[in-house]
Amino acid sequence: MTSLNTLLVSKIDTIENALAEIRTLLASTPSSESADIAQPKADTGNGTARLPEASFLVGTLGESLARRHINHRMALIKTFGPELMADPVWTMLLELLLAHYHRTNICVSSLCIASGVPSTTALRWLAIMQERGLIERWPDTNDRRRIYVRITEHGLSQVLAHLAEA
Repeated sequence: MTSLNTLLVSKIDTIENALAEIRTLLASTPSSESADIAQPKADTGNGTARLPEASFLVGTLGESLARRHINHRMALIKTFGPELMADPVWTMLLELLLAHYHRTNICVSSLCIASGVPSTTALRWLAIMQERGLIERWPDTNDRRRIYVRITEHGLSQVLAHLAEA
């Protein structure tokens, strides 16, 4: 069992490093190049569109809190093992919060991997989060096999409120 834990921690480290590299690359992409990966804009009902915004803890502070929580969770996983620290909903919400700040898209499969649980479990939690209005999904217009996920205004306010209290 110890070798399995070591293997899992090693895999998590590899995934964490890859995600950090992707985030760095996306953050350094000029806005004109990243326009294709910006999240679709929410329809306001009058034909205009806007990106959802939180009324508090926006930008750097919210991102910093999310990163701190992710790093803390990774440290817990390294110490106690992934089977004792599985919290896929919170992990996925934090990843979606970071994607919101970076205005990047996250596909369902990437979010399932980031959750650290089997895909079927992550998909079940995604369905529950969508039912509760925390997230929304939409198909990729270029590849109908791919589904993207984003945090909703309601989900954003809930996550930020919790981060502010933590």
